[in-house]
Amino acid sequence: GHGKYIIVLDEKAGDDAANTLRDNIHKEGGSAESSIKIGSSYHAIPATLPDSMLQNFTAHPHIKYIEPDGEVSIQAQGILAAQKK
Repeated sequence: GHGKYIIVLDEKAGDDAANTLRDNIHKEGGSAESSIKIGSSYHAIPATLPDSMLQNFTAHPHIKYIEPDGEVSIQAQGILAAQKK
């Protein structure tokens, strides 16, 4: 299935990294809105992701964390919980 998430990038990720990530999300069949700046150093990207993409993102070098935005599938909850350990 698909779920809505907020993807937060780390402080080393600049605009280019945020744009590349958004392009990748679109290529994989998800959708991503424009990134939002949090303070001076973090980007947050509201996105709708296929569950299959979540697994790949846990290893992404620039992603600080991903949090559910609203309701999330059970499978996705398991992936997110595993990521926090």
